[in-house]
Parts: sequence; C-alpha cells; structure tokens
Amino acid sequence: MEKYSWNLCDIFKSEDEFYSLCEEVEKDCKEILSFKGNICESSDSLYNCYNLLEKLEEKLLKIDAYATLRYHQNMQDS
Repeated sequence: MEKYSWNLCDIFKSEDEFYSLCEEVEKDCKEILSFKGNICESSDSLYNCYNLLEKLEEKLLKIDAYATLRYHQNMQDS
C-alpha cells in the first residue's frame, strides 16, 4: 500500500543522486588514505582528516538510511 510506504524522495530525489553520493564516498575513502603516515605532522593535517571523517560519516548514514528503508519497502521482492 502506497500510503504506508516511506517517501524516500525526502532522502534522495532519485537513484542517480544515491549512486552519485556512493561515488563521493569512494573518493573520500581514497582521500582519507592519503593521511596515512602523516596525520600527526601538523594540526592542520589532523583537523583536515577529522573533518573529512565527519563528512564521510554523514554521507554513510544517509546512504545506509536510504538503502535500509528501500530494502524494507517490499521484502517479498528479492
């Protein structure tokens, strides 16, 4: 029943937007790896890494919420 389902457009307007954010997450993960071995070289380096991690976490939570709700919309359709 449509009236009892979640409006996933509140999270992402389209699946393309969802996949675009997934691609951003991949890029962010690669950028985080660039801090390996030099994160403590300066306070700026530490701050930038931590800031990137916070933004990455927000993106991952949004992706997870959308994917979970999308999956639970119709669990009979595997």
